[in-house]
Amino acid sequence: MIPFCRTPEEGKKVIEIMRKFGMVQGEDGLEIYVMCEIPSNVILADQFAEIFDGFSIGTNDLTQLALGVDRDSSLVSHIYDERNEAVKRLVKHVIDVAKQKGKKMDALMAQGLASARKEYFKTADTAVGINKSILDKVLLRRIR
Repeated sequence: MIPFCRTPEEGKKVIEIMRKFGMVQGEDGLEIYVMCEIPSNVILADQFAEIFDGFSIGTNDLTQLALGVDRDSSLVSHIYDERNEAVKRLVKHVIDVAKQKGKKMDALMAQGLASARKEYFKTADTAVGINKSILDKVLLRRIR
């Protein structure tokens, strides 16, 4: 999983560096996902889909960067909300692109936020009009 990959060109460079160290995409079942956690990942999702095997949605950073807030700052943390319409639309867009391109989806959850995040994705189909069959395929897993 490649975090904070800002451009498709950067993604290609990372995959090339991995290849130089013996981690070859597609060999021995190696799949390389891009973390979809910055707006450019969503805006250019079709281009990232040509490079990576799938997307992993990181709603913490995506929310912060989409809304321009620091969730840890008491001055603006009240604005931070993964249920914000802008964030929902970003999530919907990347899921739609992944479906069109036949790419895998994943959603990462920080431990302790797992139940809230799971509920977010469980209800996102009605919140943003995402096809439930797509969400059923989203693998929710905990990370530390």
